[in-house]
Amino acid sequence: MSWAEEEQLRYGDLPQTIDAAITKFQATRVVQDLRDAHALFVRIHTNGFVRRILAGQKMPQEFPMLEYEMKFDVRPAKRNSAEEPDMKEYLNAFKFPPTKNARFIKDQLYVSADGTNRFWGKGKEESLVVIERDDKSYVKLKNQPMRLPHVAGASMITKRTEDRHEATMDEILKRIETATLAGARYQGCIRKEKADAYVMDIQHGRVYTFTFSRATIDDAIQRQVEIEYAGYIPGLNGHEPENERQLVTDMVALANHMKTHYNTVPVMPGWNVTLTPTHERKYDFVREHTHSVNGSSASNKRSSPTPTTMEA
Repeated sequence: MSWAEEEQLRYGDLPQTIDAAITKFQATRVVQDLRDAHALFVRIHTNGFVRRILAGQKMPQEFPMLEYEMKFDVRPAKRNSAEEPDMKEYLNAFKFPPTKNARFIKDQLYVSADGTNRFWGKGKEESLVVIERDDKSYVKLKNQPMRLPHVAGASMITKRTEDRHEATMDEILKRIETATLAGARYQGCIRKEKADAYVMDIQHGRVYTFTFSRATIDDAIQRQVEIEYAGYIPGLNGHEPENERQLVTDMVALANHMKTHYNTVPVMPGWNVTLTPTHERKYDFVREHTHSVNGSSASNKRSSPTPTTMEA
């Protein structure tokens, strides 16, 4: 029996109905057609809706050189369970149910990662991050926050340029040398676990990466929900391309949705969490919980090992 025959036997005509609904939306670009297609899609699929809607095309982004991000601090409020939930269990706790009038819907990606991030900076200014994950290395460079349009509630959104790419060891060593000559010092490292999903604003078609992250240094743990603008589904009537004010307003609406519906979140039996907006970076967490190698103490935690492999 072929895959198509098995699907027909299991689901009847539903796959064909889904295809027809998606094709209809791609033709009309009407919000209700998008909502209807999603409601059908999630009946038999756990993820991949955004990819299916894009039909193999790369998701366009209005401001490709800029990062728009907001964060929530996640604190356990009830922890009767012996073990903390894993990344997928945390991600599943944020349902975004596809109700009739839902504005924000979720596309479960279940893209997970576990690696080490090493930080260089000067005081409160972050200069360089070297990421080691899956036998690959990356560098990340961030500039200071930039001014946003004046929108009520926008203060929790951070806008800045970011450059993140895979790097060779030669490039990493040169980046470290450049940062050090500019006054930066090694601040420490974290183990970072994360899992990603998409959240789509079906009113304007904008898509956001919805990430649950857990950073650890010894016994210290930082848990966060990170929401970052990722791109948009073209063609929706409400979408105003390259309108930064509309993007920021949309992100504030998503933040308000989070504060209303996910102030307290049951993750699994015996483990609830509360969410609070935050601007704390991984860099801030590192500075608080480690000693930098230049001898200045940020806290009474044990110092992180000096990255000798980076300095060889």
